[in-house]
Amino acid sequence: MLRTAAALLLAALIASGCAAPIDESWRGSPQLPFRTVPPPETAPLVHCNDLTGHVEGAIPWVFGGTCLCNPSLAVLHDFKAHGILTTWAADTLEAYYRSRGITTLSDHRDCNNLCDHGPHLLKGGRCLVPPTPGTLNWEEVVTGAFALPPWDVERVMALGGPFEREPLPGSVPAPEESESAQSSTLDESKRALRVGGELPPERPN
Repeated sequence: MLRTAAALLLAALIASGCAAPIDESWRGSPQLPFRTVPPPETAPLVHCNDLTGHVEGAIPWVFGGTCLCNPSLAVLHDFKAHGILTTWAADTLEAYYRSRGITTLSDHRDCNNLCDHGPHLLKGGRCLVPPTPGTLNWEEVVTGAFALPPWDVERVMALGGPFEREPLPGSVPAPEESESAQSSTLDESKRALRVGGELPPERPN
C-alpha cells in the first residue's frame, strides 16, 4: 500500500515538473568533493605547487613550464640555479602576477580555488593558491587532467577568458652537469623537494 502511494506521488511530481533539485551544496566548501589520491612520492606529479614542494628546475607555468608554486626566496633560488629568471626577485615575480590579475598566498589561502578569482590558474582562472589535498581539484591540478564543468567555464569567462601564457623572459641556459653528478643527486633532490613542501608563513599585515 505504501509503495503504491509513493509511486503515485513520484509520478505526480514528475508530471508536474517538480523534480528534486540538484544538490550543489559542495560548491561552497573548499573540502569537497573528496577523492583518494596517492602519496606525493608516487602520485603522477605533473605540476608542482607549494604543498607538493617545488620540483628542481621546473619553469613557472605562466611562462610555459610546470611550476605552480607561489613566489618565495627558495623557489627563486632554484630558478636562478637553472638559469631561469636570473634577474628577478621574489617581489618581481609577485608584482608580475599582480599585473596579470593573479592572486597568490600573499592575498589569501585555503580556498581550494573556489574564491572569486578561481578556478585555479591552471584551469583558466586567476588563483594561484594551492588546491586542498585530498580533493578532486587537487588531483586535477597536480596531474593536469581535468575537464571544466559548465559553472567553472562561466567563472573563467567572467574573468576575461583563459589565462594566456607568455614566453620565458630573461633566461639563460643552465650550466651542464656531468651525467654521473646528475644521476647521483637529481632523483633524491627532486623527491626531497616533492615530499617536503609546505606553505610559507603568512606575511604580517
